[in-house]
Amino acid sequence: MPFVEGMIRDSPSWVDVDGLADKIVGGLLLAFPETARTLDAWVGDPCLWIRRTSLLALLPGIRAGRPDTARLERYGAALVAEREFFVRKALGWVLRELAKRDSAQVAAWTGAHLAEMSGVTLREAVKYLPEDDAARLRAAYRAR
Repeated sequence: MPFVEGMIRDSPSWVDVDGLADKIVGGLLLAFPETARTLDAWVGDPCLWIRRTSLLALLPGIRAGRPDTARLERYGAALVAEREFFVRKALGWVLRELAKRDSAQVAAWTGAHLAEMSGVTLREAVKYLPEDDAARLRAAYRAR
């Protein structure tokens, strides 16, 4: 993990970070669940690419049918008011992926955090929700 962390910190853009986050860190997380302790620290890191990685590393578990929803909820709560676009977008992507498998949970979590959520996070989060849930959340977001 320290080697990968150095690569992420030195990355000039999301193009490099996303592959490392999803394929490498996410793969390590699936193979070695104790890796999650590192992600727990990364979610509060000053480096935006490290914070982005803490979220994107959860994607392989979601795709494999083993989502770490408790960790996603904690990370999401910590980062939902994030000012960095790339972190806000990553949170939306992770919610979007989870919505393919558990739309009710994503709709509930999104609804509970609308007050702090950015538009980009909302757009991604509702992409695969049932249309009535997505429309309700979009309307509530506009009305806030």
